[in-house]
Amino acid sequence: IASRAAKEQCDAGHGVGETGLAVYLDFADAIKRLGKENVEAKYGNLFDMYKQITGEDPYANFWIGVSVENQEYAEKRIPVLQKTPAHLRFLSVEPLLDEVDLTGLLDGIHWVIVGGESGDHSRPFITDWARKIIKQCKDAGVACFIKQLGKEAFDETTKGRISLNLKDSKGGKMDEWNRDLRIREYPKSK
Repeated sequence: IASRAAKEQCDAGHGVGETGLAVYLDFADAIKRLGKENVEAKYGNLFDMYKQITGEDPYANFWIGVSVENQEYAEKRIPVLQKTPAHLRFLSVEPLLDEVDLTGLLDGIHWVIVGGESGDHSRPFITDWARKIIKQCKDAGVACFIKQLGKEAFDETTKGRISLNLKDSKGGKMDEWNRDLRIREYPKSK
């Protein structure tokens, strides 16, 4: 990014920090597309300056994740994420719209966030889908965080789907959930 472009963003009122004279630089997409080596070759001076100013590795705090709402997207997006250099890689499995099997897809993944859909016209969230992901994460040693069950949460029984009739419109109040779904783990810091 040219300093001229950063100045234009600050002048337009989009600057950050106390003075409003700084901009955030997000290299996530460029690293994903071009690879870490190519981004370093092109923008290495920015990374060097960051390291000189802060004394920190510019990649040490780089978290990146992908959305995984069904099996198709899990199989497309997770392998790309696994190849992306980052301090921490996470999956946002929300809204969980169908059963997703993460078996064999959790290598290099540090955190899985699971949630149902909220708002008008929400699609169903089946609690057994979340339970399976919790088990897969546990088996792989990956932190799992159940964020919310969504507006339309159901248990499946031999008699069919039974609504949980959650009072919270987003299904985010854990005291309304079955105890085995009250999982809020965080990734271990490296």
